[in-house]
Amino acid sequence: MNVSRGGLPSLGTRVWPFHRAAYQEHFVADDECETAEYVESLSAAIAAAGLESEFDLRPGARHWFFESHRPDEFDPDLSELAFQRTPEFLDRQLRPGAP
Repeated sequence: MNVSRGGLPSLGTRVWPFHRAAYQEHFVADDECETAEYVESLSAAIAAAGLESEFDLRPGARHWFFESHRPDEFDPDLSELAFQRTPEFLDRQLRPGAP
């Protein structure tokens, strides 16, 4: 799982050869911080490494949709959706076959 880098410089799209984790990524379309090319190259790198991933790309949202202290960008509905999907994803990864 990748966690927001909080505005830190991009670490690129390297997927280290020893990575065995599944990835869940939450991106927004037309993001001023993470370009579409970056998202596509990250997705391709994860797929090329043979790792499972879920990429959620949301149109109409802003980069900081998850940050409630940024009222001009915060999207409570999308934030709630991400909060729902993340534990579901973790549950599927950590407890395969769970309902």
